[in-house]
Amino acid sequence: MNNCHFLFHRHACIRYQEKGEGFPLVLLHGFLEHLGIWESFSDHLSTHFKVISIDIMGHGWTRAARNIFTVEFSASLINDLLSYLHIDRCLMAGHSMGGYSLLAMEELYPEKVAGMCMFHSIPWGDPAERKQQRDQLIHLIREGKRSLLVQQHLSSSFAPENMTRFAAEVERAKNIAMESDSTELISAIEGMKIRKDRTFVVENTHKPILWMIGEKDAYISKEKLLEVAQKTKNGKIVLLPHSGHMGFIEEKEKSAESFMWLYRQVLQG
Repeated sequence: MNNCHFLFHRHACIRYQEKGEGFPLVLLHGFLEHLGIWESFSDHLSTHFKVISIDIMGHGWTRAARNIFTVEFSASLINDLLSYLHIDRCLMAGHSMGGYSLLAMEELYPEKVAGMCMFHSIPWGDPAERKQQRDQLIHLIREGKRSLLVQQHLSSSFAPENMTRFAAEVERAKNIAMESDSTELISAIEGMKIRKDRTFVVENTHKPILWMIGEKDAYISKEKLLEVAQKTKNGKIVLLPHSGHMGFIEEKEKSAESFMWLYRQVLQG
């Protein structure tokens, strides 16, 4: 990928990319992704924002010598990168797993976060059943069945009708999913298993929160997420009727336009 940079800091290597000019917007990708998953979406957003995309711990080319990558550790590295880039305040969007690091940022470094987008992401922790499913993912990786894991993941990520409509994007997502190091992925999965419930973060903040919810998302209970989202003090819910878990691809224009609400809220605040 072009225009990627690396920060070597605290025994870690962080890969990131910058595009555009304007108010900073940080994009945090989901599981089995890296910053490249945002390529087309970030191009779209960079006409209005300075977009910073980051490889989250365990994915892409971000590396650290740890057995477990907690979301708190991920947030600390994101905070370090923002300080290095002299970004005091930004909008932040987290896709799925990226939302876990976003909420850790809001709890631990609230001064950096002006507004949030929870993009197909949840604030609660893993129930016992979900932890068992993550253990099964780890088993597949250790058994050398990474390609099977990726195939299963992507078949549930896009709305069924979009697997053909966005065939090129699905193939690209598959290639991206195969690029991360297996050992690093396991460390990221272990970190997700032990993350705490941060529902209190979204319920207590007065900052704007944009909730992007796919009507055909196979990974998230829409009803449970709507119940939480409707309790936020300054929230906006955007339902994507033609999207599964990848709305920034499946409904790119509508998703990008929704970010302007976040920006307007920050300006008004």
